Amino acid sequence: MSEKITVYKKGNGEKFEIEIGKSYQIINKFDANALDGFQKHRTTKVLDPQASVTRVPLAIWDGQKMSYDIALDENSTRLNNIFKDKEDLQRHLKVVTKEIYNKLLSIYGKDKLDAKNTEFWDDFCYHITADSVLNTNKPLELAQLYFLIIHGKLAPVGFESENLFKKCAQFSVENKETVVGATQKREIEKNKAIAKFVNLLDDDKEELATLLEYIGITGLDEADEALMNSVFTNWLDKDDNQNPKQFLEVYENFHKSHAGRTYIKIYRALKELNRKKKVKKTMDGVIFEDEVLGKDFKEASKTVQNSSALLEKLAITLDE
Repeated sequence: MSEKITVYKKGNGEKFEIEIGKSYQIINKFDANALDGFQKHRTTKVLDPQASVTRVPLAIWDGQKMSYDIALDENSTRLNNIFKDKEDLQRHLKVVTKEIYNKLLSIYGKDKLDAKNTEFWDDFCYHITADSVLNTNKPLELAQLYFLIIHGKLAPVGFESENLFKKCAQFSVENKETVVGATQKREIEKNKAIAKFVNLLDDDKEELATLLEYIGITGLDEADEALMNSVFTNWLDKDDNQNPKQFLEVYENFHKSHAGRTYIKIYRALKELNRKKKVKKTMDGVIFEDEVLGKDFKEASKTVQNSSALLEKLAITLDE
């Protein structure tokens, strides 16, 4: 089994690991706020084949310690932010010492790798180019990949929205061997989402409009089928990493079970009464008959679902 090096952890424990022996490709960073045409190319600007190189340092200056943070020792601020548990940190250091530090040592020598050697680290940079590939079988390229991700200069695909990468990274990176599999998976999810959308469009257009409103696609209550289809397919393409998956999860949660269908009916009723000004949405939350039901309509729907008295009041108000 090949060695793996953890270079980022999310708050929920999900992590990105470099698998030694694999190749990683640098690609344009996805931006969900970019114009649709740019999103397809994972960029925020017009593509210029002549201008694509970004020079970035491979270590970060630590002003408090007056030395570089090279993320290869236990005093590294960056590593201590990632590995809160000291045993996890020591396990990480054991791997990077063997796979990165010792191999850099044989190339550059101990003096150059000293974190206080500003002459060396000032000039130890990488020129990031879209579509270039880093081969982790090559010690220097493994080290470059490690430094680029751990310091936030390259965003692993799926981690682009994390604060570190939002602030620092202009490009993303992914394991070349997983690219085809991930692309196929997204395409399958998209096709499944379209199939379920079409079924609901035929069987229960009102429920479909509610599910779409639940995930943020609003204003389709009175729309014809052509407009609903156009809006939905554009939304699916807007972020092919997450949107199809999000729709499928909402469909599973609120269409396939009795409790889910009840919940979504309540959600629809509260939104309808809000439009009729019988339910208010204020800074305090969603208010029905002077009672705050929750901070938003999703939370309010759960409150109503769990109260027979509120369900009865809601039904009476809908009939008025």
